[in-house]
Amino acid sequence: MLISIRTFEGKEIPLEVQSADTIQSVKRSIQSKERIRIDLQRLMFDNRTLQNRRTLSSYGIGDGAILYVVLRAAQHSNTVAGGYGLGNANDELCYPYG
Repeated sequence: MLISIRTFEGKEIPLEVQSADTIQSVKRSIQSKERIRIDLQRLMFDNRTLQNRRTLSSYGIGDGAILYVVLRAAQHSNTVAGGYGLGNANDELCYPYG
């Protein structure tokens, strides 16, 4: 069956899947097509977050369904401001003299 994945940017990704496929396997397909890491993906359908070990059929997901992928915030243990690229908490700020 064919389902669509809608990204946070509004892009639609068609995926050929089986009703017995797990949510985890759908996330793997998204990662290979869109390079979105599995651990950062949260899939939504019918206003519910989908659990990795359950199957598409267990959620009533059928041909033509649209799933939404939402990105989770990346977890960084020792970065400033929760990992927004501001540098490591152990980094020092150095200013030139003059």
